[in-house]
Amino acid sequence: MAKILKQFFARSTTAVAATDDDVLAAGSCHAMAGTYLSESALTAADVPPDESDLGQDRLMRVVLSAEQRIQESQDAWRQRWERDAVRLACRIASRCLRELPFDSAALAERLVEESLRGLRMDGSCEVRLNPEDYRALTAAKRLPEGRVMVLPDSDVERGGCVVRTPDGIIDQTFDQQLRRIEHELLRE
Repeated sequence: MAKILKQFFARSTTAVAATDDDVLAAGSCHAMAGTYLSESALTAADVPPDESDLGQDRLMRVVLSAEQRIQESQDAWRQRWERDAVRLACRIASRCLRELPFDSAALAERLVEESLRGLRMDGSCEVRLNPEDYRALTAAKRLPEGRVMVLPDSDVERGGCVVRTPDGIIDQTFDQQLRRIEHELLRE
């Protein structure tokens, strides 16, 4: 029985030490491991001192259960940390990208072309642009023609566009694109 407990303590100490490398997880995982070890020790105290096969089997089940719970808590923490890291990275990217100088009208024009390229033009299509981008593209005569109606919309941020068709909406605003990227990263 002592040998089994030593093996368990060695393995759980290694698991906790691996997690201790990350400052954010050290406290919670270490505390959880301590709780699991305490529970194992209390259960081990119920094992008869003769170290019969039955007692060792029971102790082994308790040890394996505690190990599994430690691993599950580490996995849950790691998943939560990865989600938080992706969200933080997207917020940082958003702030950094918003600070960069760019030609919003040219970007809006490219996004409109990209959005319209993949559409079936069975009916009318409405493209909404930020009023400043709309004025710049109108002045440069770089707006799409045909069954496409282009309108200024103050709800659309500079450099973005929203395309509405009978089949649905394509939102090419910066915030929406960033949300799609974040969603894809969180799915993986």
